[in-house]
Amino acid sequence: MTEGTDPRDGLIRRRLEDTGSVVIFSSGKGGVGKSTIAACSAYLMAGSRSVGILDMDIHGPSIPALFGARGTGFRESRDGLIPARVENIPLMSIDMFAGGRGLPVRGAGKVEALKDMLAITNFGPIDMLVVDMPPGTGDEFLTALEMFGDRCSVLFVTQPSALSWNVTRRAVEIALEMKSDIAGVIQNMGKRSGRISSDCSRMHVPSLGAVGYHSSVGDRTVRELRGSAFMRELKKVLENASLL
Repeated sequence: MTEGTDPRDGLIRRRLEDTGSVVIFSSGKGGVGKSTIAACSAYLMAGSRSVGILDMDIHGPSIPALFGARGTGFRESRDGLIPARVENIPLMSIDMFAGGRGLPVRGAGKVEALKDMLAITNFGPIDMLVVDMPPGTGDEFLTALEMFGDRCSVLFVTQPSALSWNVTRRAVEIALEMKSDIAGVIQNMGKRSGRISSDCSRMHVPSLGAVGYHSSVGDRTVRELRGSAFMRELKKVLENASLL
């Protein structure tokens, strides 16, 4: 099916007309705390605007657990699926369709599943949609950049290690090649790396600062992290990105 003939494309465009902007949280490698950063960022940004969050990680969805919403489902309506609302934030995840089970999906099947979810989910009018991506630069990442287009900006999360950054840097370069707007790079779980800041400067990408390692974060939910040192540091980084 060629571009423009898929009826879901029109539905997705109409859904996005009610969305002010889209912020995609991405990373090159897993285990860098991206989903925690995305969930807590949505919570912080929701203090001054209407924010929804979309979990596009098919194989490892974490957003429902981070909001303490495991087992929470969506509501059906004549105008699509109404996301669960947690902490006054509408939340949709592929996990809500899978019922906590793994999905043996690959390649084009992943793109089809994501397009289905976007086409039938009705977030309603919101100022911002936060999108949590799986790690890497595979189908989900490329599909999101194409579907959200110039409405979105990408915020990359990396650990301040050479191993993590070398992979994330490649993801940044791909986003730049696709002419995507980049909100910046957050260094998580460590001190700010001069090399990362230097690379960001060379690529003309904002280096937003670092959130230190906090062993207390663990498996805590967004609600449990309210008022924590982690949240305070993240708030400063988001202010650097003009997202608060």
